[in-house]
Amino acid sequence: MSEPDLPPTLLSVLQSFTSSERLSTSITPFSSRPIHPFSSSAEQTVSYLNDLIETTGHLVHSTNVHLNAPTFNSKTVSLLRQQTVAQHGLHLNSHYVRQTLAVLRERAPYGEDVPLEKGLIADWCIERISQWGAEVGMEAFPEADTSGRRTLVLGGKVLVLDVEFALQPFVDIVGVRTSYAVPNGAPGGTAKGSVSLDGFLTDVLSAWVREVQRLAQKQVNATAGIEAGTGVNGVDATTAALGKEVLKSFGYLMRLDQLASIEGDPGIRWFSDIDALGASLEGFAKVEAQAVASSLSLREAPLDIFLLRGHALPLPYLTSPSLSLLIHLSPRTYLSLLRNLSAPDLPSPSLPAISLPFSHLRRLLASRTPLTGATFATLSIRPLKTQLRPPAASGLPLLSNRPSFPLISAAAAFDYAFPIPQGVGPDEQCVWVLDFTASGRKRGVVMSQSRMGGIEAIVNPLSAINHMSGGGMITYISPTGAHPPLHLNLAAPEERGFLLEQVQVHNMTEVWAILEIVREQCWLNEILLGYEWSTEGLLTVSQENVNTEPPTENELQAILDGTFAPLKIPVNVYLPTTFGSTTDGLFDSGLPAPSRPLPRVVMTSPERPPISGLVQVTVTYDATRPRGGRG
Repeated sequence: MSEPDLPPTLLSVLQSFTSSERLSTSITPFSSRPIHPFSSSAEQTVSYLNDLIETTGHLVHSTNVHLNAPTFNSKTVSLLRQQTVAQHGLHLNSHYVRQTLAVLRERAPYGEDVPLEKGLIADWCIERISQWGAEVGMEAFPEADTSGRRTLVLGGKVLVLDVEFALQPFVDIVGVRTSYAVPNGAPGGTAKGSVSLDGFLTDVLSAWVREVQRLAQKQVNATAGIEAGTGVNGVDATTAALGKEVLKSFGYLMRLDQLASIEGDPGIRWFSDIDALGASLEGFAKVEAQAVASSLSLREAPLDIFLLRGHALPLPYLTSPSLSLLIHLSPRTYLSLLRNLSAPDLPSPSLPAISLPFSHLRRLLASRTPLTGATFATLSIRPLKTQLRPPAASGLPLLSNRPSFPLISAAAAFDYAFPIPQGVGPDEQCVWVLDFTASGRKRGVVMSQSRMGGIEAIVNPLSAINHMSGGGMITYISPTGAHPPLHLNLAAPEERGFLLEQVQVHNMTEVWAILEIVREQCWLNEILLGYEWSTEGLLTVSQENVNTEPPTENELQAILDGTFAPLKIPVNVYLPTTFGSTTDGLFDSGLPAPSRPLPRVVMTSPERPPISGLVQVTVTYDATRPRGGRG
């Protein structure tokens, strides 16, 4: 059902802003978390507010015109009221229909209608993949069986995918071969596709095909319906989720295909540039890994130290047909990965020499269940809805002392500008986005407001995020038997925290600068997450029992003799929030420091009587040190 094509009225204009589609993407996020330029819904919200401001101006003008109009008689007013009621009823009916359709589209996947007969699975898989290709604009050309194998050809305007299936003894993906149409034989152009992209598509399709057959086998072994557990143990939903990943990968490739077809023969760069950039970054990471290993007198660089001292580890085609960058790995996660390591892989001469095999690391990071303690970002191109920063053509300089290159100073000259679509209209512009949510599977990275301001200074030097105050106190009691437990009091930072979800970027220098700030914040976050904090004033039952016990004569005598052991030692934990100085207050001249600030954790405790003063312990993140920190 659609609304009748009538001239807009004051009511109809306002009703367009109350539709469930616009409210779900623009207004609802305000109630869950703050909207800022680096949130996933920032573009929709800015577009919504711009439209609302423009409509408000039109409403003011219309109401002023009606004020100057002659007074209507009572019959005309009655007819206008009837018309308003009728239009409002039509709007409500249309609103309910759209809301129902939206709920049906966003419902949880109930699974795939996998055939129970084994001989039909191959045809069903080929037909399902063909449907996904057609949904994103590909043409499907299935071929006949040849020696127990079958090939499905999916083609766009430039991109061609050859998917080869093995039919016996079970259905499997033999491989995927990509190629590009170069009709005019452009100089340097090649019809040969990317080997890395072939491997990524093979892994994605193979995972889905194996899950389909696993589900079919469970259905065959089951007695009836729900007793099979397909709707209870999540196997059926897993099949649908893996299929959704295949569809998203096809959709992204067709987005590149559309950009390539507009530019003609040179448009192949949209597929080849990711491979070239990934190879360059892997070579850069290889040299940094050698520098880290040499400083520690090791053959391989420990991955956790490499991520603290070097730049992000490039992982092309990790979760999508694009480039991913591993930013940080918590010590607990790193140790668990080392302990669960079965057998090391043969080192590759083109990859960095790190302590974890790349195959093992990629498999865990690409899992549908996010790896706890691992932070990575994905670089991809998306349609531009609203410009949140100055365009690349503005030529604004990078007013920041980032990125830094403590391991390889000569690498500061390296830069790579991401390609910009050519020959597209104003409504078809695209933008490169650095995503920290793993395509919506994660919440993003918790960032302090000062570091969010540092990111904004990189991408938009003409703007800034204002500081806002916070408050509160949390406490952690560390148990020990050798000495009194430490009572850590952590004051809530004076600035707010935000979730960093995505950032629009123009070149690799901006990406490295942003990831440096994110890495420092992850270092602080993991230190705080290493303890179980409780709110100040809320005591457990055992703590309340200790506090209610009356003092004894022995305790009084111990105090008089100076041998009394306190129940706890108060330690104040402080996170410096000054984002413009690296020196201590004693030696600070008051002028802005030329170097970038280093994240620190400061702990202070009173001296043991009769000595007066404080004991201070400072832990500082420092990429120039062999292990990435100093105390």
